[in-house]
Amino acid sequence: MTRLPSPRSLTRPVASAAPSRSAWLVVGFAALLGACGGKLPASSDDSGDTGGGEGGDGGAALAWEDVRMETASSFTGAFASGTGLYATAEDGKVYLRSQGAWETITLDTREALNGVWGRVDGATVQVVGVGDGGAIATFDGEQWTAANSLGNANMESIAGVDESDLLAVGWAGIFELIEGEWIYQPVPENPQFNHVWFDGTVAVAVGEDGAISMRRAGTWTTTFHPSGKKLYGVSGASATELWAVGEGGLLLRYDGSQWNEIPTNTTASLWAVLARGANDAIVVGSNGVAFQTDGAEINDLPTGVDNNLYALSASSTNTIWAVGNRGMTLRLR
Repeated sequence: MTRLPSPRSLTRPVASAAPSRSAWLVVGFAALLGACGGKLPASSDDSGDTGGGEGGDGGAALAWEDVRMETASSFTGAFASGTGLYATAEDGKVYLRSQGAWETITLDTREALNGVWGRVDGATVQVVGVGDGGAIATFDGEQWTAANSLGNANMESIAGVDESDLLAVGWAGIFELIEGEWIYQPVPENPQFNHVWFDGTVAVAVGEDGAISMRRAGTWTTTFHPSGKKLYGVSGASATELWAVGEGGLLLRYDGSQWNEIPTNTTASLWAVLARGANDAIVVGSNGVAFQTDGAEINDLPTGVDNNLYALSASSTNTIWAVGNRGMTLRLR
């Protein structure tokens, strides 16, 4: 196992063909520790959320219910636990959607938190966040605590199946949590990563220049999409049913042996994808773009908004949420 190297200086250029998330629009991290007295805010089953957001009834033509938070801040990530939706925001706060209403959790932030992973086990919620400057935060269902630092490494995304085996990726590479310690993982071509999917055995990380790095049987391999377009999100229903999205309407599907490009009806940047099962993925992107695909057909899911949508999350009650700029929050009808 290779120990943490000295990461290179990370200067993030603005994408020429795709809107930037305002320097990736991330929420601060440092003083998540002790927020709300270290307790998880009370919430109810999100399937019982009564709506009530502006534009919530939206008309029969809309696929999503608009339950936005009235704020100028952009929501950058989400974790839907089945007991509420937690949205991280660029203003260093966390916004909780619970029982049809919003609650603002004010944090004293220092470092930006770019990615969140969570798991529900009965009544226990486990959450791990990663961010700029090697920031690591863990929530054990009772309180937030500081974990190992990744030096100056800026992490963008985190994934895994439980809190003891996680992968974090960013523009400084890939790190794996092994026996409580974050270990740097050498990857061919040393890409800069934006997102990761990990089922505990197979891992896929995507990023700049169309980079796709896959780990099977403990070995990483890297390929690049011929277009060189940036890839922003990846999700899988299984190791042989994977989806990736990126700038310029790029949608890719992995069939177990190769990545195939799926034509879309948009040139908007696609920021997030959520694989729900075999032949079923939800995609969201810039300007309120949202659609469902089985790999053969693209079915629009009209949002009725023009906000950029940056993240998707499905709760344990199978409620699907999308979040984006200016407090935008949508729930799939």
